[in-house]
Amino acid sequence: MKTKEKTQELSGLLSVLEDVKNSVIQEIGIEFPEIVVSLAREEKGKIHGHFTHFTPWKKGEVLANEIFLSAESLTRGAESTMGTLLHELAHAYNFKNGIKDVTGDGYHNGKFQKTAQDIFFLKIEKSSKKSIGLSETSMPEIGLQKWKKEITKIAKALDVTALQIEKTSKPAPRNKNGIKAICECGEIIRLSQKVLDCCSPICQSCDSQFLAE
Repeated sequence: MKTKEKTQELSGLLSVLEDVKNSVIQEIGIEFPEIVVSLAREEKGKIHGHFTHFTPWKKGEVLANEIFLSAESLTRGAESTMGTLLHELAHAYNFKNGIKDVTGDGYHNGKFQKTAQDIFFLKIEKSSKKSIGLSETSMPEIGLQKWKKEITKIAKALDVTALQIEKTSKPAPRNKNGIKAICECGEIIRLSQKVLDCCSPICQSCDSQFLAE
């Protein structure tokens, strides 16, 4: 597929995610900060998304916070993607209303759990990573029914996904040390095979040619 076509498809996916965000905000009917949804690869696979407490975007004259979604996490499907979006919207709601729901090191407290469950119809449990607290997010039946229309929109848009990069698929690192070449008096140099073949370096001490070990 041509790069332009991929860009158009990703733009379409982002447009759907923005529409879903706006639909949720309208449905809840509570004031939120201005938010831009962004999507990118997060190759370390450590997060599904985040909400920025600063404003890295500008929409016209208005500064906007960001909800970032990891492209790799889209492979979890529409329900989980919706769950992540709602999770970050819960952070956005708390931020707007002066509710401190997470510490500087990422620990999610009971205030986050209450907002996410009571307002956004999520199920929030303790994460297996104790350091991030009440962060494990899933969609209970009530949430699936509440956001059925939005989940369907995301499902239709998820024909473009970014797959997790496997370690084995990455190219082997280039050997920057070169090969080892030795002269008759025992001096050693390192150089590429191409340089060795083309230049045939000579030792200035014993006047012999350096040869690959």
